[in-house]
Amino acid sequence: MKLYRSLKEKIGNKFHLVKNNIPKDMMDIINEYKIKSLKEGNFYLLASHYMEDIINNPNMDLKNKRYFLNLFKDWDDIGSIPLELGQDIEKMINDPSISLGIHRTKIVGYPNVIESSTLNSIFNDGLINTGHLSSGAIIEGENNPSNVISGLTSILLADIFLKTCYKESNGGILVAFPNNLVSKDMSLVDDYSSKVIYQQQNDNLYIKPEYLLGFVEQQNGVCTYYPKETFQKERSK
Repeated sequence: MKLYRSLKEKIGNKFHLVKNNIPKDMMDIINEYKIKSLKEGNFYLLASHYMEDIINNPNMDLKNKRYFLNLFKDWDDIGSIPLELGQDIEKMINDPSISLGIHRTKIVGYPNVIESSTLNSIFNDGLINTGHLSSGAIIEGENNPSNVISGLTSILLADIFLKTCYKESNGGILVAFPNNLVSKDMSLVDDYSSKVIYQQQNDNLYIKPEYLLGFVEQQNGVCTYYPKETFQKERSK
């Protein structure tokens, strides 16, 4: 998949914890999930850089650190996200030059995701900007990507969005923009940005396929990733 590498050269993934008098039971849990992550090939919040930053934060008290540890463990125990996908998402979220978001959908043509006419249309022709996160008409004069895309501003938020349903959605389309065009909250930086990220078809605005990364299928919290090239190849057959 290598999402982040396609946007910017991948940075190192060294995970370093400074214990800072963290109780052994907390460190044992973190180390358990670090090993589990590599062994199973799944991404876990407890093994993320976000967890590392919390543990090493000198301005956060132990009570709050334990709160986040327990919260992350609860979410880590709900389903799974492929390791490389999770790592790339975290890096994109932390990259100030990238604005990452997700459009959740339930109209994907199950049971065969790859042959979904909806997804093949989206990844080849673009994602229509409607006036609502799930459906609806275009709002005149309102063309922010936030109409259809939720910004992913933390890895915890991304984990929640990927593993849960929104109005019976069974997956989500990952979208990434340069931050000089779209801000982290998925609003346009200026009028020029609209001309760059959209293409117009039949009086409708479509986010160009070049800003779409792929589709994450979600079933009971278990995520499977399909890069956009999968659907573009399907149409070319």
